[in-house]
Amino acid sequence: MIKGPFNPYLPEEVYVPDGEPHVFGDRVYVYGSQDLKNGKSFCMGDYVVYSAPIDDLSKWTCPGVALPRKGPHSANGSNCLWAPDVMQGNDGKYYIYYCYTWQNLICVARSDNPDGPYKYIGVVRHEDGKPYGHKKGDNHCFDPGCFRDDDGKCYLYSGYSCLDPMIKLILAVKRARHIGAYGNQVMRMKEDMMTIEEGPKDLIPGKLNGVGTSFEGHEFYEASSMRKFNGKYYAIYSSTLSHELCYGISDYPDRDFVYGGILCSNADIGYNGNTEPTMDYGNTHGSVEYINGKYYVFYHRQTNLTENNRQGIAEEIKMDENGHFSMVEMTSQGLRGKPFDEEGEYPARIACMLKGKSPNRKVIYGKPKYDKFADHPFFEFKDGHQIVRNVCDGAKVGYKYFSFKGEYKISLKLRGDEGELLIADNEALENASKVEFKGSKEFSSLDIAFKFEKDVSPLYISYKGKGSVELLSFTIAKI
Repeated sequence: MIKGPFNPYLPEEVYVPDGEPHVFGDRVYVYGSQDLKNGKSFCMGDYVVYSAPIDDLSKWTCPGVALPRKGPHSANGSNCLWAPDVMQGNDGKYYIYYCYTWQNLICVARSDNPDGPYKYIGVVRHEDGKPYGHKKGDNHCFDPGCFRDDDGKCYLYSGYSCLDPMIKLILAVKRARHIGAYGNQVMRMKEDMMTIEEGPKDLIPGKLNGVGTSFEGHEFYEASSMRKFNGKYYAIYSSTLSHELCYGISDYPDRDFVYGGILCSNADIGYNGNTEPTMDYGNTHGSVEYINGKYYVFYHRQTNLTENNRQGIAEEIKMDENGHFSMVEMTSQGLRGKPFDEEGEYPARIACMLKGKSPNRKVIYGKPKYDKFADHPFFEFKDGHQIVRNVCDGAKVGYKYFSFKGEYKISLKLRGDEGELLIADNEALENASKVEFKGSKEFSSLDIAFKFEKDVSPLYISYKGKGSVELLSFTIAKI
């Protein structure tokens, strides 16, 4: 396979969404929850921490479990570990903040190393000892974010902001408290990293208190995250639209934020005015980190036609002279930050566009709804690899971007029903190269001559026929 970074940036069998990237020393560490491949629920795995050298974002490694799902507040391991975040305390140790399913507690664990292992030390609490989330005025404990400022002050952020009927559904089946659509909260922590010294107080508004503010239309939903760049504070969050990460800007870490814009969408909705989803999409969660002189946004995509089989993706993102980020497009090249120019084999799973004949739409939690997405291609881990399944009549699989020019042979590794395969450098499939496929039950190679006309091009693969095919990879070689 090709070398260097691409999306998704972790191994094909790894499903770590909700990525919170942090640079500690000369490595970048990504903290997230862990879905299981083809899993039936969110966050079913233990916490694992992947890291890479800041000067080579293709060499991701993981030493093992950082914090097991089974532990305090989950004695039999049945409670799911939601999205966490980590900060280094003034004592040099690393603190991970996390929640179990609907318990309305923020747990704290500590380690001498950024990638663990972490040992539980308690829960976030008020000065009187009562857990945060259990007092009037507290928000629901959800996907905490944490941040240590240059002056050594440490802050914690938390919140989940949903509307009916979701509130009624949660309250009917869970022991949740303080569910509402009023955004997230911030609190300043004492040196023990567990006791609240100041707060909590509201930060980014939700749907019910966002009207008339700069956040209206992109109010807070979930996924609190805080960053500081060039003296400005960036509150990063998932908006009420769910598929997008947005940000607010302030001169302070705990007040006065104004809406800054959209960072990314896992269906490219809003990118250059686009209104048509490029994939079937769902929630997202992530943040921005400055790595080796460049900014990168980390978030996730959905696979397997469900919201709970998520994989981390990332893109280089630009900041202008006024401190604002420009929304990025989802690509196959990802952390590479430039078009592919290497001859060789590319995994089909790096696709950044999957379209069927009917419009793409939001997937939902639970088992895959194959019948409702019958004409949609999708990613699935199958037979030891992640492949693109159900490339049926008229479906398109897109890859961005390549910097080849001239005549090349593209060898598709595929299996499935007989039909015609098309390759083009445009979504409309104009002047596409075509070849007949006789069908095969095993993965086999199909060669197509293709001419790259431009300096930088996308690549689209499509199928015409009565059945469907599955894509494992494709190889690009100069003729």
